[in-house]
Amino acid sequence: MKKILLFILVFALTVPFFASCGAMSDDAPAIKAGETEVSLREFRYRYNNNIEGFKSVYGERLESAKKVDFSKPLTTQPYINDNTISWADYFADYTVRALKNFCLFAEDARVNGITLSADDIKMVDDQMEIVKSQIEKTGLSPEEFFGNGITLDMYRSYLERNLLGNNRYYSELAAVEISYDECLEYAKENTDKFYTVNYYSYKFKASDYNVSYKEATDAANKFVSSVTNINEFEKILVDTVLSDDEKAAYTEGKYFVSNKYKSVLDEDLQVWAFDANRKAGDFITVTDTEGVVVYMFAGLELPSYPSYNYRCIFISKDNKSVDASDIVAEWENGGKGEDLFASLASEYSDDAESALNGGLMENTMFSGLGNGFYAWTTSTERAYGDVSTFTGEDGSYILFYVSEGAPIWQSQAISELEAIKFNAYIDELAEKYGFTANENVIKRVKK
Repeated sequence: MKKILLFILVFALTVPFFASCGAMSDDAPAIKAGETEVSLREFRYRYNNNIEGFKSVYGERLESAKKVDFSKPLTTQPYINDNTISWADYFADYTVRALKNFCLFAEDARVNGITLSADDIKMVDDQMEIVKSQIEKTGLSPEEFFGNGITLDMYRSYLERNLLGNNRYYSELAAVEISYDECLEYAKENTDKFYTVNYYSYKFKASDYNVSYKEATDAANKFVSSVTNINEFEKILVDTVLSDDEKAAYTEGKYFVSNKYKSVLDEDLQVWAFDANRKAGDFITVTDTEGVVVYMFAGLELPSYPSYNYRCIFISKDNKSVDASDIVAEWENGGKGEDLFASLASEYSDDAESALNGGLMENTMFSGLGNGFYAWTTSTERAYGDVSTFTGEDGSYILFYVSEGAPIWQSQAISELEAIKFNAYIDELAEKYGFTANENVIKRVKK
């Protein structure tokens, strides 16, 4: 993630911003955490870039829907999801949130005597060369390109501060530990999200609402009254209900359904299955367009579907300097192995976040990494060290299979609990270092 966060100040360098007027000093602190500050000039620069970035992605659609008009003052236009704030307020708040962690963790690093490494300094040097090249192409001076009197030295200081804060952020995040018992307790507190339901079901079919539906309902009620425990459902169904053709096609467990998440159930079943008082053996009958369906509750459980650990090298479709097949060939000719793959990921991957960790993705749920990825990863023949390439809409993915990870429910619980704990830690830092966003200064950028 280091490179992604570091580049935030660079991605939007497509529209130069000339200095804005205003009586307040551009050096006035808009955001402050201890001795670490974001000046009005930097905040204005970030605010304007955030607006331009938003416009490039969503502007045309929102303007055509008459949700916002970027040709008019944003201070006079209510935000789409909250009429109590304006679009200008929204972008100002967004800019505060985007800078808050950088400032807090940069200040925490400063207090603890942590500085940038030689590799970090080189990363900043490389980034500055990219910025200088972009400026040269515009024919503008740095001050004209950045606006608000921002010089190259100032810009470099922003990058260094953000990288220092980013390093500290991920160092502290890596120290957060979540136990299995914490995950289990959290899942129990959020049953609707983590647990799945198991049940038996059978449809008593009907073709005519006035006649056959009554017969189907009577047959369903008779069947329900004859089943006294959960183990009898299929036995009594076979003995008293199934037709000869259905018996011929029957195999044990045919009418048992497992691991259905609440979100995929019909509304009636959602309420019934996840009622706190529900117990194994309870019935419900539901009428649909074909007849009457009998459901027998068999319990809730945490699904055992695994997440997966793998290393990934992503090659963007816009990257014309390297080809996935050439990287695979380099890996094969170099002796293969996970360490070599990790080094190639660090060198070639366009996914800056995972590249910092050798392309390693741990306890990962599927996110569409190209055609055929799911089938390949979940195959029973998959083994450690297998490598394959997949193509998606945004580019190519080279995968090195490592192992199965934690069950998906646990992986999700870990992710959410990490966020809860870490957000609480951020709040502690904000109090410790007296984090403030000066509205009297920030309002100077709103337009």
